Amino acid sequence: MSDKVKKIVDMLSSYRPNKRKIQQLRFEVEHPARMSEADIITSMAIGSSLPDAIRTAEISDRTMLVASRYRDVAQQMNLDSQKQITRELHALERDVERLEHYVSLLDERQAQVIRLRDFDGKPWNEIEEVLDKPQRTLSDLRQAAITELAVMYGYIEDLKQK
Repeated sequence: MSDKVKKIVDMLSSYRPNKRKIQQLRFEVEHPARMSEADIITSMAIGSSLPDAIRTAEISDRTMLVASRYRDVAQQMNLDSQKQITRELHALERDVERLEHYVSLLDERQAQVIRLRDFDGKPWNEIEEVLDKPQRTLSDLRQAAITELAVMYGYIEDLKQK
């Protein structure tokens, strides 16, 4: 099996897990997990094991400086985390959309087999019933589709190298 064909087979087998990852990442982008600044400052400023009499004293300037710096670092970490999640989301979306688009460019019979087998995860016996074709024919259509997809991806890779 050539490297390009193996790459297509890998892409098809990771299609459904990637769609699930996209949904996970979208949720994380829409509902980011963050520690509030007030929580951080409060935990640093009064979260000590000192006796109550000492804890009620004024918070020192140094403690507030440390708490403020920690808040800034925590904000940056939250921002960096969101950027990383967003980058991963966009990369997966681009890969999945490209694959779906290239499959739409295939012969309709080939595209149907890829969609049913790889995108929907249907077993061969169900695909045989839906398309009313023997498994051998369906397998041949899938293999031809994979070869054609390898040609499409190879064309783009060759253009990028020029």
